[in-house]
Amino acid sequence: MSKPENSGNNSGRLSEFEKLSDELSDNEIEQLRSKFESLGTLQGASFNEFVMKYCEVKEHFGNLIEQETAFRLTAYSFGYMPLSKISELEKESGKVMLRGKVAGIEQVRAYSTKDGEGLLAKVVLEDETGSIIATLWNEAAELVRTGEIFEGCNIEVKGFVRRWGERLEVSVNDPLDVVILEMGSTEIEGILVGLDKRESILRFGVIDEKEGRIKVIGCRAKEFDLNPEFGQRIYLKIDSDILMEFKTEEGKKEAVEMYFDTISGIKEGKKVNILGRVSGIGTLKVLRKENRTIKLSDIYVSDKTGRIRVLLWGRKAELLKRADVGVKAVVINGRVRRGEIHCDRSSIVNLL
Repeated sequence: MSKPENSGNNSGRLSEFEKLSDELSDNEIEQLRSKFESLGTLQGASFNEFVMKYCEVKEHFGNLIEQETAFRLTAYSFGYMPLSKISELEKESGKVMLRGKVAGIEQVRAYSTKDGEGLLAKVVLEDETGSIIATLWNEAAELVRTGEIFEGCNIEVKGFVRRWGERLEVSVNDPLDVVILEMGSTEIEGILVGLDKRESILRFGVIDEKEGRIKVIGCRAKEFDLNPEFGQRIYLKIDSDILMEFKTEEGKKEAVEMYFDTISGIKEGKKVNILGRVSGIGTLKVLRKENRTIKLSDIYVSDKTGRIRVLLWGRKAELLKRADVGVKAVVINGRVRRGEIHCDRSSIVNLL
């Protein structure tokens, strides 16, 4: 039989493990160890503790359950949850665990409570089967506000499935139910059409020519002085969400207009990317609501097909100071509402 771990417990505890594990065959012990290691961390449980609980479960149920059922019941007792796919959530209820990429940040805002003010953040989470809105509340939402969760990063969340009309969402209340995963190494090549810098966080708007669409790539960087030009071909190497290498291809700029939405063709409620020129300049306002303030400004953008008002929220409102009629305007991930485009922290807006 495999030797038990020396986890620092007293000898009485170790003897209890040896007594219980003597009831298991060497083969069963090895199967348990393999399965235990595949689960990852279970609220700090050691293998010894897991085996002891497993033996208790088997003793309680006797021959009424199979070995696999006993293993799963033991895992559940230590907080394990099976990983669900987004496409399967129509059949799910209660609490689920999802793992995927943050494909977008819909909003981060305060809301009023009877005790003062809370915070919520809505992010678009996607896996290989689909996408869903994950709503993070209060301390969990702080992970978005502080930039620890950003567009392009990978996360694992545990939350409750909620239905709003025909739309499903996952509601996450506890910051301990959010795990930010390492991204591994990724290499990206494409045409640059947007860049947003916020402290050490970078977000690139890149045309993926194979997929025929504009993608937003997020990462962290501290040592790069990046000044690529619109339409330049770029290469990124990202390792565990850190930008490790950045190159540009000097020479001609690529044609990109066909990858953007036309103003006349945009639809209500959709995320859009537009390319045009500033055709009107509005004002900068400071809105006050209870104990917080938020900046808002507006510009008008025109292309060959039409003209539209673009609202710039929060930090992006300061772009108004650089706006001038005739300047090229790039909007990526703007949201259409009531015939206007709203741009918040999830959007990229460049005036060139």
